[in-house]
Amino acid sequence: MQSPFTAEFAMMSPEQFVADILIAKLHVRSLVVGYNYSFGKGRGGNTEFLKACGEKQGFSVKVMPPVGADGLPYSSTRIRTMIAAGDVAGVVRLLGRQYNLEGRVVPGDQRGRELGFPTANLETEKELLPASGVYAVKVRHGSQEYGGVVNIGTRPTFGDNPSTIEVHLLDFTGQLYNQNLRIYFVERLRGEQKFLNVEGLVDAISADVLRARQILQPVQIIQYREYLSLK
Repeated sequence: MQSPFTAEFAMMSPEQFVADILIAKLHVRSLVVGYNYSFGKGRGGNTEFLKACGEKQGFSVKVMPPVGADGLPYSSTRIRTMIAAGDVAGVVRLLGRQYNLEGRVVPGDQRGRELGFPTANLETEKELLPASGVYAVKVRHGSQEYGGVVNIGTRPTFGDNPSTIEVHLLDFTGQLYNQNLRIYFVERLRGEQKFLNVEGLVDAISADVLRARQILQPVQIIQYREYLSLK
């Protein structure tokens, strides 16, 4: 059965939902729901309400317990919080794949090239970005894959700048303008820092690249469809 989510449907009370949908239309005999399931106007119906209705109307209700890790349940809220905090390695354990985003390469100020680490500046519509900082990443460009280092932030060493997403592709030469890159976040290397001079920044980037190579060497990209095929 398909039922469009209309304004009228959204205003349906829990009692109406049980009577009109579960019983009248679905002829429910057994129902399986999550431990925190809620429904109806104002999320007024819950698992206890369903159990009570089931006893009166003759259908069973099985409530599934939370599934989680580290003593906490899996949830989209938990995953979003971890991403926003920069815990991209922890997100892999929950999602079974790397958090990723896609962006188009746009012109920048060539600062990375001047420092010896050319970067591609990404324009992305992704609203949820990891916390400002430096990350070891895998990068997909067409059918090719590269290791990379991403900086998310305002580049405070060079003054007050808008926040940007810049990626340095390891062992890559060529032009990327107006092309799309997909970035797979593997591990956060450090937070964003303001250095006293350019030399200090270059030393830090060199260390970031070296550490990223070590981290990324055994890492493979796990795409969503590939993850599903492993289930």
